[in-house]
Amino acid sequence: MLMPSCSLALRSVSRRRVLASLALVAASFLAGTPASAFERRPLPSAALIRADGTPLDVVAMARDEAWLIIYVDPDAPASARLLQALVDWSLEARAVRVLLVMTEGPTTAAAVAAWQDKLGGVTLAVDQRGQARRPLGVRAVPTILGARGAWIEWQVAGVLNDPEMLRQVVISWLADDRPPA
Repeated sequence: MLMPSCSLALRSVSRRRVLASLALVAASFLAGTPASAFERRPLPSAALIRADGTPLDVVAMARDEAWLIIYVDPDAPASARLLQALVDWSLEARAVRVLLVMTEGPTTAAAVAAWQDKLGGVTLAVDQRGQARRPLGVRAVPTILGARGAWIEWQVAGVLNDPEMLRQVVISWLADDRPPA
């Protein structure tokens, strides 16, 4: 028989693996690509510009509890669908655990202004000249990175025809208050 603390630790690890697996399966279905393994990796330093024009390094956003980095292109229809889904999901108090990164382009300023009010509490930033894309491992937009502390635990990327399939993964991840392992 397992000691109570061992049993709790196993459930904690299992829950993280289940969430990561769900995200991987959802990404596979939504992107139409085969699922692949994801290695947990340290959060890289990546320079961004906040909506107010001040610099922000992704590492400065690290929190002990689970949080998200959502990388979007405001001109891409799949990104627009995901952004609208985030509004519809009413993240409320969990919104402070979201860093929304927008690619730089001709419509970025207008997009930041439009989404800032709709996504109250979310930290909005711009990736100038795509400098943060490579360090974050973003290969397609939109991309959602699940982080805990200074570690990226999972990633979902590609065209999301129906972001609603990710709702439970996003909400569950943001509700997780456990510190990093």
